[in-house]
Amino acid sequence: MLAAVRKRHLGAGYGNPCDAAALRETKAGFRRAGLLLRAQTKPNRIPLPSAVAWRLAMLACYSPKILRHRLTAVVLQFWWMRRAGDITGLCVADVQLPADGRTCYQIPDHKTAPRDGLIARTLPPAHDGAYDVPRQLLARLLANLRSAGASAGTRLFTSCAASAASGIVTGWLRDGLARLGVTAPVGTIYSSHSPKKGGATAANAAGVPRDAIAELANTTERTLAESYISTLVVPSCYDRCIFGRLLPA
Repeated sequence: MLAAVRKRHLGAGYGNPCDAAALRETKAGFRRAGLLLRAQTKPNRIPLPSAVAWRLAMLACYSPKILRHRLTAVVLQFWWMRRAGDITGLCVADVQLPADGRTCYQIPDHKTAPRDGLIARTLPPAHDGAYDVPRQLLARLLANLRSAGASAGTRLFTSCAASAASGIVTGWLRDGLARLGVTAPVGTIYSSHSPKKGGATAANAAGVPRDAIAELANTTERTLAESYISTLVVPSCYDRCIFGRLLPA
């Protein structure tokens, strides 16, 4: 029905009335509600909630080294809003943690590298001296690698090929979720893309401006609205725990 409305408007020389954030969110809501009533052969990938990302971070803090490193990769993907291949491709030299609490990183090899080149970002410290769990996990990972004699070119997480990154990170994510007893709603799944979508959604819920989210995620505001941010989620205190640093002090 919406397609007919769209064609009629465009044919009469008007703009597309279906190209609106409110309408996209309404359609998404109907889709999710419909999954409860009918079978779905292809589950919908949904954003990872910030509360779950925070629980994964806390689980990592008290886990053995191998599990801690894997969960750190998932948490970084959420925090930095990156694809799985961007995170698994990181080397020791790609990350810097200055003493002032900032987090600096670069993604030299990524999907849009031929167009955008090197992605380099700096995240400010957490506000008010709050316990910065994601940064502490990263600092612990780097300390472990350096104490083991890792070189600047040593991968942080795995030496897998970029094509295998999605499957590997999905496995790490679902292992962590199983340990927490977290399952996705009926008709939906959490996959390697869920942390990136969840990070963008949580930052938006925390009140971070869309242009700042787009800059961090290296995408456009339109793409964020269409593919990443869900305004149907209920805001949580964990949104600000992770992304409050991007708000004015």
